[in-house]
Amino acid sequence: MVEKCTRCGCTKIEKGKLQATGRVHFYPEDAKFLKAKTTPVSVRGFMCVDCGNIELFGDQKKVDELTS
Repeated sequence: MVEKCTRCGCTKIEKGKLQATGRVHFYPEDAKFLKAKTTPVSVRGFMCVDCGNIELFGDQKKVDELTS
């Protein structure tokens, strides 16, 4: 969880997710071929209520599974 905005230092942070036609996912470039085709990495987002800065975080464990 993000506790403070990296841009302005505000502590009013709202948790959320990005959305397009569907969810936005990350696909590691170095993932094994079959795993990359079937397993997206979820992306979480946090937005500063004061300045609008958005921070994005991906599932680190999932990326490790896909690339090792």
